[in-house]
Amino acid sequence: MKAIHLVAVVTTLTLLGCAGKLPLDLGVANDQLTPCPKSPNCVSSDELGDKAIAPLPGLASPEESLARWEQLIQQHFPKAQLITREASYLHFTFKTSIGWVDDVELYWRDQQVQVRSASRLGYSDLGKNRQRIESLRQLW
Repeated sequence: MKAIHLVAVVTTLTLLGCAGKLPLDLGVANDQLTPCPKSPNCVSSDELGDKAIAPLPGLASPEESLARWEQLIQQHFPKAQLITREASYLHFTFKTSIGWVDDVELYWRDQQVQVRSASRLGYSDLGKNRQRIESLRQLW
């Protein structure tokens, strides 16, 4: 019985640590979202190669576009948390079923919504960040 209790405590502590710290380098610099790390657990419309993903559609203005995306995300992903709302930028966190936290950023530029989705911890995300962005695209 004690071994089961110990496993439960270790599992709980591990899952609580899965959130990771809020990355300090998120946001927009030089009109670009933060580059993805070398690990394959990130996609971005500002990347090339296997980390590239198409921007999301937008409306005529950043306010209209991001208000629509914010509404869609909150409606279809009730566990997503809005962290930052600026005139042309949104940052959400999405928690996976096992407690990992992913950061999703939306940035209005060139009549489109540039997007970045990245896991805070771990190496591979098994394609989860790409799947999430493609799921968002289907909501438009």
